[in-house]
This record gives sequence, structure tokens and C-alpha cells, in this order.
Amino acid sequence: MNTSLSLNINNSLSGWRIVFVGQVQGVGFRPFIYNLIKKLGLRGQIYNCGADAVLELLASEKVINDLIDDIKNKLPQLARIDDLTQSPLTVTDIESLLKNTQNEQFSIVGSSDEVNPSLNVAPDTAPCSDCLNELFDKYNRRFLYPFINCTQCGPRFTIINQLPYDRPNTSMHEFEQCGTCLHEYNDPSSRRFHAQPNACEQCGPQLWNVIKNADFNFIEKSEKNAIEIAVEAIKQGAIIAMRSVGGFHLVCDAKNAEVVKKLRARKRRPTKPLAVMVANSASANEWVKITRSADELLNSPQAPIVVTDVDTDKKFDNSEWLQELSPGLSRLGVMLPQSPLHWLLFYYYQNSPESSHWMREYCSLALVMTSANRSGEPLITDNDEALEKLSDIADVFLLHNRDIVTRCDDSVFSAWTDREIPIRLGRGYSPYKFSLMNQDDGLSADSLFSNNRSILALGSYLKNAVAVNKGNDICVSQHVGDLDHPDNCNQLDSTVQHLLDLMKVKPHAIACDLHPEGYGRQLAERLSREYEIPLIEVPHHVAHIYSGVAENNLTTDYFGVALDGFGLGWDKKPRGGELLLIQNNKEHNDLFLPVGQISPIAMLGGDKSSKEPWRLALSLVHHLVQNNIDLKTDLYSQFPHLLTLQSENPILIEMLNKHINCPQTTSLGRWFDAIAGLLGICDFQTYEGEAAMRLEALASQCLTPASDGSSFEHAIKAKLDYKIDIQRFLYKKDSIIELNLYEVIIELVSEYKKTQSVEQFALGFHIYTAKLIAGWIEFAGKQYANVVDVILSGGCIQNRLLTEALMMELKQKNYHPILPKKIPVNDGGVAVGQILYGMKHLASECLNTKN
Repeated sequence: MNTSLSLNINNSLSGWRIVFVGQVQGVGFRPFIYNLIKKLGLRGQIYNCGADAVLELLASEKVINDLIDDIKNKLPQLARIDDLTQSPLTVTDIESLLKNTQNEQFSIVGSSDEVNPSLNVAPDTAPCSDCLNELFDKYNRRFLYPFINCTQCGPRFTIINQLPYDRPNTSMHEFEQCGTCLHEYNDPSSRRFHAQPNACEQCGPQLWNVIKNADFNFIEKSEKNAIEIAVEAIKQGAIIAMRSVGGFHLVCDAKNAEVVKKLRARKRRPTKPLAVMVANSASANEWVKITRSADELLNSPQAPIVVTDVDTDKKFDNSEWLQELSPGLSRLGVMLPQSPLHWLLFYYYQNSPESSHWMREYCSLALVMTSANRSGEPLITDNDEALEKLSDIADVFLLHNRDIVTRCDDSVFSAWTDREIPIRLGRGYSPYKFSLMNQDDGLSADSLFSNNRSILALGSYLKNAVAVNKGNDICVSQHVGDLDHPDNCNQLDSTVQHLLDLMKVKPHAIACDLHPEGYGRQLAERLSREYEIPLIEVPHHVAHIYSGVAENNLTTDYFGVALDGFGLGWDKKPRGGELLLIQNNKEHNDLFLPVGQISPIAMLGGDKSSKEPWRLALSLVHHLVQNNIDLKTDLYSQFPHLLTLQSENPILIEMLNKHINCPQTTSLGRWFDAIAGLLGICDFQTYEGEAAMRLEALASQCLTPASDGSSFEHAIKAKLDYKIDIQRFLYKKDSIIELNLYEVIIELVSEYKKTQSVEQFALGFHIYTAKLIAGWIEFAGKQYANVVDVILSGGCIQNRLLTEALMMELKQKNYHPILPKKIPVNDGGVAVGQILYGMKHLASECLNTKN
């Protein structure tokens, strides 16, 4: 044994291996460690292994412990350590380390070939402030280069083919770095030290235009001023198809109502809201009210679309723009530039300003920025596909040659005054990885999953995102899309395969929605057969509740309220207004207990009623007037269009009388549709949730904050300040407590005769419903005195007015309402609930077998 080796083994100096688990690749973690340890003068190396980072170091145990504390306290902005293991190096390991570090004290070495399953993949992020400063610095060699990035920003998930995150494993492998870029890549003092997408104008991806000429043919323009050509086209009223980070965007001037109409017509998207990109928060103020949560989201590295309240108090008139962008609604989605390319659109629009101050100052340009696809189809990522499928939508194409490996729609969050509600996970957040808290519930799955066993969950039967776990770690995919289109079904296939391949996970069970139809179910059954593993069917609303609890450490019993549009319940019936009890007591093996439901409403014509709210209005009225002549007179006199609908559709009335193709559903979402149909504000829905969103917007008109500056929440609270005799609206049906909303309509019709205000009717339905749901929970809680936590989940929880009112009422009754943090409250989070339910299901089976 040589002397140096003997010293390391026999003295206090020894060798240690530290494995960092978390978001430690693609975030500048290894360069950060390198510079930290070089200052300490220690000998060792760091390398990627799977999705982890492994540090091997010669130092005393005290130095190692102090170093770990230092690392945790000084992490790069995008890095995250979820776990670490620390173990001594063997004599053989130390010999190998000394050999590898003969020439340098400390170094970053090549990745290990060891297969190490991990759910940690870095998402894409918007440009950091350093890169933006360089982008607009005319003395910098990357001046105006649209693909500038560093270890703290840029593309990640969308360009990765496989882990570890090294350049050869990304779509950047086609671009060989020039000498200058390679020097930066190898320079520990550079911000681009080991930045895998590193590139410049000389060696990196390039832009070009394809333009439609007067004969409606496309001609290629490979000019250096491709972005300037696109901006000039936007000024002239053209529609641009632009290849972005996770796919193509369709872009046009948001302040040009005619071109927005043209975009809607070409894309066949008549009324669904369109998001607007502005340069900064100062510019966003022209459109919407920027709350604290909205401002933080807009300026975050993830740069999502933020849905927030339209500012109706502005002195100038933006109503024409808003009517085209967000018809009939009181909220608008806004976003800030998500890539250097997007920033350059604003730069050239402002005629290439000399100073960088413009990035923080008001800019009049506002761009519609919407996914480039035909309605219902997947987001387009490929240049050739875009030229083929968007030829009759776009006038000008702005293309580049950095391939998009994984399509990723923009993430969407709803910003309320003091919280944010996740709507869709995509670019910037996906894949989203988090860890389940340890649950002392007697059904803990730790024994089954501590050795990295996994469940693949395929999400809802229609709206879809998937998830997979490794032990207590769960990873949620990007939004996939609606599975009623074959291309989205293919996208589900590729998303599942890429997720499993990327993370080197082999599932031990498949979880899916209870619905027997749909492509997700077919895929679940096929994968179950191929892998020869169990298939776990999860009731839709139970998955919603479990999804809501996944991010919270609930060790006691809790109520779950699932409010949405449609899903099959545990009894195979259409549901969507459920009150469940989850008992974590060791004596209970039941995974859920149904406690209550909302009164059913008939879906006249089956699923067709979900697209035609007037059918639900007819069902509602038909039920109400059967034994109430006075109410019948009031309804038809106050809402004469119902009489017209009834006389024009005698067959439908016959269907109601004979209960033909009129399945009953407890869905609160269908109740909202029925009220929208009753008030005549939305007879036909062109997108999911349109009727309910229009109803909420109508109701919100009665809640305009007072001139004294009181908030939206205070306005809601004032409307809640009255008592309801909850007993009038509840009755027991077997062991289930049913909440009767028909009585609410009778009350509201009576009030409407006096006010003749559809706005007050809409508000009354929201307020009544919130108060009644809270009273419903309180009534049920009398049987379960120790239950105080209430999980709120399902698509209806996205309704800010309803949810804010419900939470106020619950808090007043000393309940603790819980909303999700990053998991979508809609069907985008169902897969997470399926995994947690699957874990408990398998653990329960294991306990039953033992007993």
C-alpha cells in the first residue's frame, strides 16, 4: 500500500461517497459542487448516475458533515435535494479515486453507466436575468442569439432522450460546440460550466422563415432577420406559427380584434379563451389585476399562463379586445416571455432599444399565444408536420432546428388573492416530482414500496395526464389531452413509454379509472397483460380525493368533497357531487366510506346534455313542476324560452316522462350547466366548462369591490352573512345524506320574481350552494366528531367564487379546508390519486392476507 493511501485509511482523513437524490441534473449542481470543493482544497470527484449526482471525496467525517450543511444552504436556485445517503469508501474505492484524480485535486467526471431508477428530471425554465442581460448586450458574443442558456435556465425535459442528463443524451447532440463554447463548457469559472444545451450563433440551432406568398404557396426565407420578418408580419395582421420550447405556438396581435376573429375561425375555436403574452408585469396591468400570487407566478422561472381577474377599473376601453379573447368571462390568462425567442419578439417590436430598461417598462405589444394545433388534436412539435397541418391557419412560420423530444403544453395556474390553483401541468413544471409524507394509518404502503416497487397510473378516462411512483416518490407527466381523438391516444402511448424509459421504472401494478370504456382503460388492460401485473380500478371521485391528500400529511380521519362534471362512482353510476369519509384508523380497512351526495339531475339525452345545457334546464324544470302548478306558472312566465324549448322538443319531454336515455347524475357540474341553461346564458358549450365559467362571470358582476378598496373576498363574505335552515335541504336516503338543490332553485325563482336580475340569480346559486355544502359537511360531522380536515377536489373547485365562499363557511364552522398545491384539482390530478389509492389497496390486501 502506498503512503498517501495509508494516510487516508489510517488517519482521521477517510473516503466518503455521498449520493444526492433530487433535482440535481441540468441545474448547475455539479459545477456548484466543483467550485465549492475547489475552495476547500479537497480531493475527489463528482459524476451523474442515473438521475442522481454522486460525490466521492477524501476528507474527515466532520469536514463532510460541515460540507453537506454548506451545500444545503447554498444550493443553486433550480436545484433541489430530496434525499442523500452518506457511506464510507472501501479501500478499493479509495485506490480508484486516487488514480482518477492524479492530475487534478477535484474534477467532474463522466457519467456512470449504472442503471439507477429515478423520477427526477429537470423541467424547462425561462431565461435567467444573466442570460437576458447578455441577450441584449451588443458587446456580448450572444447578442440577440435566440437560444442563449446556461446552467440556471433553458430547455431541459423537452430535449432529453434519456438520463443521465448529458449532451449526447439530448437533441443538442447534433450541434458540436465551437472552440469558444467548449472552453466555457470546461471552465469552472463560467456560468456555462457543463451547461448541456450550451451553444452560440456559430455552432448552435438556427432560425428561418417560411412565408405564404400572394398565390398562397409557401416560400422559404433563410434570412438572418427571421424574427424581424415575423414581427413585421404580426404588425400587418398576420398569424404566425412559431416553434417554441415544448411545441408550436400560434401568435397574433391581441389588440387586433379582426385578426383574433380570423385566428378563431381558422383554428375552429369559436369561444374558448385565448392566453395573452406581454413583456412584463407592468404591461400585464393593462389587462388584469396583478395580485401578489399572480405576480410571483408570472415572474417565476416556470413562466406559466396565469389566469386572473380582468381589470374593469381601467380608464381606457379594452372591452373589444377582451370580448374576442375571453368571451363572456371575467378572467384572462396572461403570461410573460418563456424563452429568448419570445423576448426577441418584444425587442424588435420596440425597434431594438439600446437600453435594457425596456424589459421592465410598459410595452404596448400584447400577443395571443395559443397552442398550435387543431382543436382537440395534440400540440405540434415537428417542422414538417407544422407546415402540413397549419398551412391553412398560419401566414408565416418561424422555425428552428433544435428538435423537441417531448411535447409540453404551457402550464396553467389560476391566481387568487392569496393562493394559486394548478389547472394544467406542462412546460416549466413537468415532469413534476414530489414525495408522499409518511402516513401512520395502519395501511402504510412502505413495506410494499420501500424497495422501489411502482404503480403506473393512467389517469381519467378522458382528460388525461399520467403518473408513476418509485416508493413514496411520485412523478406526474405533462398534460396529454382529451382521449377522444386518436392522435391524443397515440400521445398517451408515447408519454407512458417515454416516462418509463426515461426514469428506468418497471411498474408492478397498473391503476386506471373505473370507467369501462375509453382508450386509457384499453391501454391499462393491455399493459397489465403484457407486464403480467395487477390492474387496479379506482372510482373516479375517490381518486380525486386521494389526489388532494397526496401533498398533505393527514394521519387522522378526514372528509373529502369531490365536485366535478362526470365520473363513474364506486357503484358504476354517473357521479360528481360526493362527500366521502377516509378513515385512517388502524381498525378500518375500508379505503373510503360514502357519506353524502348531491340530489341527482337527469341528463336528458345522456352525454349530449353535457354539451347542450338547455337539455339540463328542461330536466330541472320537468322535475320541479311535476307536482307544483304555481311554480310551473312562475318558471314559464319568468323564463319563457323554456316554454319554447319544451314545445319544440316534445320527444324529449316524452323521454323525461318515460325515463328513456335520461341517466341520473349527482354531478354539481351538471347542476351549474342546468342553471346556465335556465338563465339562457349558454345553450351550447363549445369547450368543457364554458357554461359554468360564464355563470361564475355573471355572478361576479355583483361582487365588484367597493370604492373603499374592499377585496373580492370581503364582497363574498358580505353575501354569506345570513343563516340557512340546513335541515330543509337534507334528507337521508339509506345511509347517504342527500343535499337537495331543487329547493334552492325554488328559493331563487321566488327572489328572481322581485329582482329580475340574472346576475343576482347566478350569484344566489353560488352562495346557496357553498353554504349548503358547508352545512352538509357539518351535519355529517355530527357522526364523526373528531373529523376537521376537508379535502376539496374536482373541476368545480376551480370556480373561485364557489370555493372561496365554501372555504369561508367551513372555517367559520371550525373545519380545515385543504386545496392542492401543485397537483391539478381537475382530472389532471386523478393519476396521483390513483397511485395513492393503489398503494393503500395493495397494502390492505397484504394485511388481509396476513390476518
